[in-house]
Amino acid sequence: MELPSGTVTFLFTDIEGSTRLLTRLRERYADVLADQQRLLRAAFEDSGGREIDTQGDSFFVAFRTAKDAVAAAVAAQRALDAHEWPDGVELRVRMGLHTGEPAVGTDRYVGLGVVRAARLMAAGHGGQILLSAATRELIEDDLPPGVTVRDLGEQRLKDLERPERVSQLVVEGLPADFPPLRTVEAATPYTGREGELARAAQAAMNPRSFLRRRLVGTVAAGLVASAVAVTVFVIGRGDSVSDDLSGSGENSIVVIDPETEKTIRRIPLGTTPARIAVGGGAVWVVSADDQTVLRVDPKTSSVMKTIGLGFSPVDIAVATDGVWVAGGVENAAVRIDPRHNRVAQTIEFLERGILPGNAAAVAAGAGAVWVLNENRVSRIDEPAGDLDRSVRNVFGDAIAEGEGAVWVTARGSPSSGIAGSLSRVDPGTRSVGPAIPLTGGPSGVAAGAGAIWVAASTSDSVWRVDPVTSRAERTIPVGDDPTAVAVGSGSVWVANSRDGTVSRINPATNGVETIAVGGSPQSVAVGANAVWVAVARRGPVDAGASASGVKAIRVNAGDGLDFVDPALAYSNISWQLLYATCAKLMNFPDRAAPEGSRIQPEVAAAPPAVSEDGRTFTFTIRDGFRFSSPSAERVTARTFKYAIERALSPRIRPLGFFFASDIVGATAYHEGKARLRRGRSWPEAHDHAHPSGGRSSSAPDDAVLLRSPDESAHQPEW
Repeated sequence: MELPSGTVTFLFTDIEGSTRLLTRLRERYADVLADQQRLLRAAFEDSGGREIDTQGDSFFVAFRTAKDAVAAAVAAQRALDAHEWPDGVELRVRMGLHTGEPAVGTDRYVGLGVVRAARLMAAGHGGQILLSAATRELIEDDLPPGVTVRDLGEQRLKDLERPERVSQLVVEGLPADFPPLRTVEAATPYTGREGELARAAQAAMNPRSFLRRRLVGTVAAGLVASAVAVTVFVIGRGDSVSDDLSGSGENSIVVIDPETEKTIRRIPLGTTPARIAVGGGAVWVVSADDQTVLRVDPKTSSVMKTIGLGFSPVDIAVATDGVWVAGGVENAAVRIDPRHNRVAQTIEFLERGILPGNAAAVAAGAGAVWVLNENRVSRIDEPAGDLDRSVRNVFGDAIAEGEGAVWVTARGSPSSGIAGSLSRVDPGTRSVGPAIPLTGGPSGVAAGAGAIWVAASTSDSVWRVDPVTSRAERTIPVGDDPTAVAVGSGSVWVANSRDGTVSRINPATNGVETIAVGGSPQSVAVGANAVWVAVARRGPVDAGASASGVKAIRVNAGDGLDFVDPALAYSNISWQLLYATCAKLMNFPDRAAPEGSRIQPEVAAAPPAVSEDGRTFTFTIRDGFRFSSPSAERVTARTFKYAIERALSPRIRPLGFFFASDIVGATAYHEGKARLRRGRSWPEAHDHAHPSGGRSSSAPDDAVLLRSPDESAHQPEW
């Protein structure tokens, strides 16, 4: 079937927060995903859309007219909003549309129009429909009923030299106000993979190849799942990665005398500190590395207690009723009783119907504890510890209380010149004031000394905002990559993560003094007559290699990376990293079309042998593949068997297990209803199903066998 040609409008869609949904729903996410796909496909088909590709929870669709594409997007959003999702889930899909005249080859679209549409989608938020200028021009005078267009201004999209004037469709009855556009480098299933769209178009014309893509994708991530990782990643935080890795320092707490501005002592830590707080007669430090909170005696400078949490904490605050820790992807807040040094209370936001997932930050004040859950602020009353109603539609990354309000910062897209913001929440009425636009990648925030202070990490400065007028008064230059701010002892203290310094701002004059602390300052707190700085050890000295000589890469992952273990990875950026760094049985070569559109053996010695019924695929492993140093072990059929077992493991409970459902017995094994049978031939009449991936007694030692449960499966075109 021919692809739409001439003037074509592309529509890209993607579920926002899909990893958090999957974490919450587990097996039930497959039903939610199926409902989402059914609703979207119905809207696309009603408007004559042609589905070019679907990757996980994302769609790429082509329409012959812009009017049809807009009608489909609007209908899809309305259908998603009207659908009753389980457990109060809020499923939000972001969409991007662009119209162009792409060249149509025999098996794909060619042109930057595909890239532009994908970049538009990546810049949006769940529930938002973004249009390029070309699409807006075609539909502005012929919009569906109840739909208007809002101009979002000129934006620069990643890898595209020409800026794009972006607009948003405002649909009556649906949310219309969103935070500033996300960083345009945000990962999508298509970002950096536009060359692979060739096989997507081919798949649209040959639906039989879907089984091929699933089988290849299931095993593709295999090698990192073994004991030794193929590649060493040095992941940067936020929108940028440091090139200066000198002056490594050590994991520690640095103590500064606020009177003399001198470093008076350094407290070594056995783990990497993230956030720090002072109160309740102690200094508290969270470590995501070993999922603990450290209690430090400010008098003796010794670690008094290490409190295990069982999850990776991301922030900490001291309240009148205890020490509160934000649980990150656990989407929970826990209260530590400082009298007994143990967790006394846990609030699971998912169980309270609060979604999406990350409990990203926590602050205390105004008689309550305030937890930022990505798109809302949840209030926990003191001292009862009861979860009060939440304030919705507050997007952000950091939170603080003071100067009569709760303040939330959102980074925006500093690398593209898209402003971040500061939002004010009234602690009494829970009303949210207009967002205050701030450039420079606003991150850490603190309130005090008559102002709101916001670290602007990409502009190496601190914003000073008037809390009464909500006016951004000025920026104050500080050190390299400021990430955290604290107010106390008559000054404002700023942790500069890249140059190993702390900046002291005089709020009366806005003058700045610099104090060297070494390492990479992550957080700062004031109390107990001192300034306390959480300092992490810097990375390896050589930007291209680790201390052991193993080559390394640094990746601008933003906030989309979840795991680099294939059995656990689910986010789009994680899949892209694994796709780029792992060896696969079969792969598409990194070449231009047509060569890049033809799947070829990689670790497999040749295309698989396919049984007569088209259900069994036997891959023979090629000699010569080994893991990197220090193991240097051979890659064998057992390697892939192990990777498949981990991807289905009922103990690990991988998030994306259902992508391997084409293997016989996969679902039953994952649900714990079947056990692995080792060294047996293919089952034809067993009482219990079992996964048929990996080696079998009827196969040679260097073979991997995959079997489809569908007897009508067709042989892929290799």
